[in-house]
Amino acid sequence: MSSHIEVDGSITVRETMNIIRNIEQVLEKKFQIGHVTIQVEDQQHDHGGEMFDIDKNWNGKE
Repeated sequence: MSSHIEVDGSITVRETMNIIRNIEQVLEKKFQIGHVTIQVEDQQHDHGGEMFDIDKNWNGKE
């Protein structure tokens, strides 16, 4: 599986890696997806409204 995530441009690389690890863990535990490629982008990248908004659509709970 491959995906893109959008992060606030002010967070550190370490914080970004923690986000990626958390996403990988949820995907493995909840959906049995064992391999994922995650591309990180900042909020300035235009997605044409086609992104899943985790703040609006997912509360982070399993």
